[in-house]
Amino acid sequence: MRYDPVRTQIGSEADTVSETGESIAVERLEAFLRQLSHDVRNDLNAMDLLTSYVEDLQPLGSVRDALAQLHDSVRYGSQRMQRLSRAMQVCEPEWIPYPSDLLFEDFRARFKLDRPESFARTSWERLGERVVLPVDPVLVMEALLELLDNALGFSPLGALVRVSVETQEDGALWRIEQVADKCYTDISQWGRRPLESTRSPRYGLGLYRVRRIVEAHNANLNFFPHADGGLLVTEVFFGRNLP
Repeated sequence: MRYDPVRTQIGSEADTVSETGESIAVERLEAFLRQLSHDVRNDLNAMDLLTSYVEDLQPLGSVRDALAQLHDSVRYGSQRMQRLSRAMQVCEPEWIPYPSDLLFEDFRARFKLDRPESFARTSWERLGERVVLPVDPVLVMEALLELLDNALGFSPLGALVRVSVETQEDGALWRIEQVADKCYTDISQWGRRPLESTRSPRYGLGLYRVRRIVEAHNANLNFFPHADGGLLVTEVFFGRNLP
């Protein structure tokens, strides 16, 4: 599915409906705004406290460290708003030919660097020969990162999450396997309705953004529960042809 870039981000009915045309419930919008205002207030309060701390510092030599913390707080708040804005934007991939093995290694290295503690709970496997796929690597890594974060977040503490990519004649299949400690329902609708989340405090935009990225690549995203083995499998298939 390709999205119409002419649509504005704010003010149109299309921006307040799900991929299936369902309107967003007022309660969901209220919860989103409530969580957003809470987080922004926390960011601003942290900046205010750090500023007060700098004003009262003795000796003055400690000011540099306090200002560094203040800068980090400002950057964190700014990045939060950028992520939220990006989650609602239309996906416009910048296509480049990207070898499947290189994408796998780059994603693995990035995850290890950014999330070393979570990386210790993952195992990685690459199957099949190299294929070159037309993708936007920035968007694809964003989507895979969200899916892997979700798998780790919903797995029992300490449970191993397996990440694999299997190349096929017509593309590459990414698979994330996690331990499922409960029976999930309505799996086919995950990520189709924005501002829905079963975790608090979350905005309910992560899987929604993933689906937009996947569909912009003309790819497929599916979730498969395996009740017998207590597993939940997430699969994303990227084909070799441009949408």
